[in-house]
Amino acid sequence: MLIHRKNITAAGLLIINKVISLKLSPSMPRPFEINPNYRDAYINRGNAYCNQGKFAQAISDFTKATEIDKKSLEAYYNRGNVYYYQGNSLKP
Repeated sequence: MLIHRKNITAAGLLIINKVISLKLSPSMPRPFEINPNYRDAYINRGNAYCNQGKFAQAISDFTKATEIDKKSLEAYYNRGNVYYYQGNSLKP
């Protein structure tokens, strides 16, 4: 049975979403090894970082997602929320 790379990445993202309230797993970077330009992987990891209070890492991942896809409203919105929660709503 062949497993498509996109399905592996989607499975990795499901795992990422399940560890939001836990420490980030060492296996989390795996989706990025499969496809380093998969925007949703950065958004999901950014969400996990945000929920852990790791705002600098979250901003970095959301910014990377916007670099991959300049039209990603979700990435811009999430990054803006992090800036807002930090009390700095004037960032780009």
